[in-house]
Amino acid sequence: MRISLILIFLTSVFCARAQNNIEDLDIAFGPMFSVSKRSVPTQFVGSDAESFYVVYSRGKTGTGRRYLHKFGFDLKLEQEARLSTRLGSIDTESEAVLMLDGKIFQIMHASYGNKRNFYVQPIEREGLKLGQEQLIGTFTSQGRGLGQSKTFINATRDSSYVSVIYTIPGKRKENEQFAVNIFNKKMEKVWSQQYEFPYENRLIDLQEFRVDGNGDLYALAKRNFENRRDRVDGLVNYDYLLFNLKREGGIDSLKINTEGKFLRDMKVEFTPEGDIVSAGFYSNLNASDAGGAFYMRLDGKTKEVVSSSFKEFELDFVLQNLTERKAKRVEKRIKQGRNRELPYYHIDELVAMPDGSVRMIGEQRLIYTTTMGYGVSTVTQTHYLYNDMVIVSINKDGEVEWAERIAKRQHTIDDRAAYSSYALMKRDNELAFMFNDNAQNLDYNGVGRVAPMAKNSSTVVMAARVGQFGDVRRAGLFRRGEAEIKIRPVFAHQLDEDELLLFGHRQLREQRFVIVKFK
Repeated sequence: MRISLILIFLTSVFCARAQNNIEDLDIAFGPMFSVSKRSVPTQFVGSDAESFYVVYSRGKTGTGRRYLHKFGFDLKLEQEARLSTRLGSIDTESEAVLMLDGKIFQIMHASYGNKRNFYVQPIEREGLKLGQEQLIGTFTSQGRGLGQSKTFINATRDSSYVSVIYTIPGKRKENEQFAVNIFNKKMEKVWSQQYEFPYENRLIDLQEFRVDGNGDLYALAKRNFENRRDRVDGLVNYDYLLFNLKREGGIDSLKINTEGKFLRDMKVEFTPEGDIVSAGFYSNLNASDAGGAFYMRLDGKTKEVVSSSFKEFELDFVLQNLTERKAKRVEKRIKQGRNRELPYYHIDELVAMPDGSVRMIGEQRLIYTTTMGYGVSTVTQTHYLYNDMVIVSINKDGEVEWAERIAKRQHTIDDRAAYSSYALMKRDNELAFMFNDNAQNLDYNGVGRVAPMAKNSSTVVMAARVGQFGDVRRAGLFRRGEAEIKIRPVFAHQLDEDELLLFGHRQLREQRFVIVKFK
């Protein structure tokens, strides 16, 4: 049983007015701790009864060497160990660290000229000692550098199966090849196979691989026709394909019927009944806007299409979170038959709900650069715009039950969006989003100006809880000044049904964890 948290609990949630208070939340601040080098967490590994384990990567943006850190549930740092090792004269590169059935494993690779080997390595929980590595796969590049290879490592939600998949680089006009290795929770190989898609490398873009509860593998890919352009002569120049990759080596494919629309950000999920769901946004105009939601459900046994639909977003949804003046301009444009679609929205994941419905979770994101001239010198900056989150609920018949946009405005420069985006908590039929915001938005009701994320000690970490029928409740959890840290939402991890772990820092080496507890 998890040991008690030795923490400071806030018995009430910060809010500007009483109606914003969510009384069934507690906030627990861990102690401030220091790391030996500039580094940030980049992957939550797992937890046992007394500790949790986190991968840290060196550097402000977390792109350097990787280390495994062990923390107690008093949120104090206990141990750390470097993950990369040497095999002979070659340094390995850590790909992922997984906790399966209470044991920790590292998956890594080592490159030798045009050859790459993949290994699995156990790690002891006590002392974080690295064990003996074991070879699990190898390939040789057939025409392009090893840097062109992509690796996909995923575990099923219950950790019953782990997939280690890597593409095999070839010439641009050769067919896409990749190797698959499926393991059980003991990291024992269940099956492996090598495949070749009947499409050229340059025209196929693998989006994601997913393993179902039976250890069977599915792949979602975007396929362009003849060239890489998404639009040719005003028409869609791509489609999406869903593949069932057979253990004996065959491939069954299903072409997703686009009906001449631009599908975007497609994702795959499995329902509690074992059916396969694929969903995404679509546009009637281009490959960057979102005009509605697409949904397709396949019977998990027969692989036959049970339901499929395209649903345009309602006008009320399009007008959410706009000032009255801007809403009137949009309504006028729509009456004139002009574009009513929403730009730059991306789907992050599909969440299968207990009642068989699916929630599409997304966010409006735009990254762009500007270059300004100052005499003989220039300054180039990268801008990160992370705005409203979107939730679309679709029932198992493919009907959109409701759609909501949670308002936020986050604009930062040259920080790789470290403090932008959101953390997601999943509880029964409820979803909770937590993000850095401005206290002026505590009472926001979907109409009027949205205040931009504050950038000082008055920044508020906001919680927006979305109920089964799309009702949204907002509350401020705590101010940045209270916590003495800046929260990095994208690292957050759900510990169990009731607790979410947040991470933040004051200076980069002075850090602390925060637990949000739902009562």
